[in-house]
Amino acid sequence: MLLPCVSNIKTIKKYIKSIDGLLISGAADLHPALYNERILPQTKSTLPLKQEFDMELVQTAWDRRIPVLAICYGAQLLNIYLGGTLFQDITTQLKLKSHRNKTHTVYISEESTLYRILGKSDVVTNSFHHQAIKTLGRGLVISAKASDGIIEAVEAEDRRRFVIGVQWHPERMTDKQEMKKIFSDFIRTAKR
Repeated sequence: MLLPCVSNIKTIKKYIKSIDGLLISGAADLHPALYNERILPQTKSTLPLKQEFDMELVQTAWDRRIPVLAICYGAQLLNIYLGGTLFQDITTQLKLKSHRNKTHTVYISEESTLYRILGKSDVVTNSFHHQAIKTLGRGLVISAKASDGIIEAVEAEDRRRFVIGVQWHPERMTDKQEMKKIFSDFIRTAKR
């Protein structure tokens, strides 16, 4: 079910009551005012209405303990909602190679829900981002990193909750069985 972007909080709460799981997909950059930083020239911010809408969706889903799968922008939004911050541009702020339009290996923590789902300690992923998690939000743990140290996946510290944020785009890799598993597990959990 696609949720039209609205500003009315009552409507957003009705949306959440009608769904069993929330998938927040990719978008442009999140404005750094959300985590009390000034904007860098490399940041191309999402429309404020969309950011506010998505933030309210995540807040309501988190409060109601609805399963959340957050992809790229979604993972960053989830982190910011929980009080975390971002690197606005990893190439200028960290002097790292770009993560845009590339593939690379992501190393998964064997204690993570993501590892349980994928059954692997490393996977090759696509990469379309130039922003990344800097400080982790409350209630999240790191579940995967790239070899350069960039956080590539987070999840709820409380393992009884299905809240996973991935920096890559598994929806663009459905030819890979492990990427399908992320969606299958999310759907199975939402059905419960």
